[in-house]
Amino acid sequence: MALLSSKEGALIELQECENPAIKRTPPENLRYGHTGFHELGLVCDDIDAFFAKVRAAGYETQTEYVWQCANIGRSFLFYDKDGNMIQMWEHIGGDPTWT
Repeated sequence: MALLSSKEGALIELQECENPAIKRTPPENLRYGHTGFHELGLVCDDIDAFFAKVRAAGYETQTEYVWQCANIGRSFLFYDKDGNMIQMWEHIGGDPTWT
């Protein structure tokens, strides 16, 4: 995994998952009609309250809890009505930049 951040606070996470194992997308689904975002990540404040709202609204979450990523942030993923993954993230310590 690689985390890239700008001085303005933009954050890009690049990862190659091993668990669960990655499955190759069939070539016929790699064309214009099948492309799109697989995951959208958004930063929020008070992630515990946001998690409660998502669960109360009936959305499926990937886990039953908000998980912590080392000492940099807390996160959870849920699925919108079309099945797209949405990751919510809250920075720990308030400073989203790493040097």
